[in-house]
Amino acid sequence: MNDFIDNFVIQLIESGLSSKWGILGCTDVEIREIETRFDIELPAIYKAFLRKIGDGRGTFLKRY
Repeated sequence: MNDFIDNFVIQLIESGLSSKWGILGCTDVEIREIETRFDIELPAIYKAFLRKIGDGRGTFLKRY
């Protein structure tokens, strides 16, 4: 499962859509806070995505 996310990140970087430093993931604490706030259990694949590229502080997923 994480191989898919890792390969996606590699493709983003190689394609020039983001730099290595433009992608920032969420921490486990942040993910638990989301689940607690909304009283949900996120799917494992989505948690893997959030850990790799889910935090909006990087440049990826930003509008210019």
